[in-house]
Amino acid sequence: MRNRIFGAILCTLAVTGVGQAQAEDATFEMTVMTPETALRVAKAALESCRAKGYQVAVTVVDRMGVPQAM
Repeated sequence: MRNRIFGAILCTLAVTGVGQAQAEDATFEMTVMTPETALRVAKAALESCRAKGYQVAVTVVDRMGVPQAM
C-alpha cells in the first residue's frame, strides 16, 4: 500500500513539474513605449503635418491600440 501511495506522489510531482516548465516556456517579454517617446513622436508628426499645410490632431497608440499621447 505504501509503495502505491509513494508512486502516486512521485507521479503527481513529476506531472506538476512538467506543467510548470511548460507555463514558463509560454511567457514572453515585450518592450513598451515610454511616455516621453510617445510625446516626441506626436510632436514630430504634428510639426511635419503643419509644415505641409495640414491641420491635424495626432494620437500615438501602443502595439495594443491603447492611446499613449494625444
